[in-house]
Amino acid sequence: MGFSFSRIEEELRSERFGRYYDRLRRECPQLAPFHDPSSLLSFFHERNGDYLTKDLLLAFLVETCRRGGHDGLMAVLLLALFKPAIKAIFKLNRKRWRSLDGRDFVQDICLFLLEIIRETEIAPQKVASQIAGRLKNRTRGLINQKLRKERFEIAGEMESTPDNQPPSGNDDPAWAQSRPTWLSEEISDDGNWRGSLFTGGWDDDGFRITD
Repeated sequence: MGFSFSRIEEELRSERFGRYYDRLRRECPQLAPFHDPSSLLSFFHERNGDYLTKDLLLAFLVETCRRGGHDGLMAVLLLALFKPAIKAIFKLNRKRWRSLDGRDFVQDICLFLLEIIRETEIAPQKVASQIAGRLKNRTRGLINQKLRKERFEIAGEMESTPDNQPPSGNDDPAWAQSRPTWLSEEISDDGNWRGSLFTGGWDDDGFRITD
């Protein structure tokens, strides 16, 4: 539906964004060493230990976004900054729900991210980890809701199927006896997804999921 990270990257290279970024550097002294958006993103995405500077910079960017962010340009920068976290969350949930509409779900994640940044109280330490953790929880709730809806729809189809046959793709002969348990499961245990999914936390940078 029109969203792509390539368009975000194009916007970051535009003259309009360049002028906006120069204004940000004049407003925030900690941005001065980062001469363009690319160098700033590299700093955030690298595994280095300068967490204090990252917290200071991200807190400034979040506050600027809350003030309006100059026609949404700050939102563009923050989406690019959190791209690794967005991709990680997408991959985790794609495993849970194989019929997931990828394009719509990426947009949902991005909208959730901006809502969290604009509306949630965030402490000044480990800013990225706080945002990413809330984003993971919110998207997990969305997927849980969609999975429940899908299960209820399947259950309705099963009730109307002659001889109470299992849904397409389920040839387990024990299906009829185990049906109530199957309907109560959060998600199929195929591949041990339930045991391994979302068990890790976020690393100190807040952009990668740890085991």
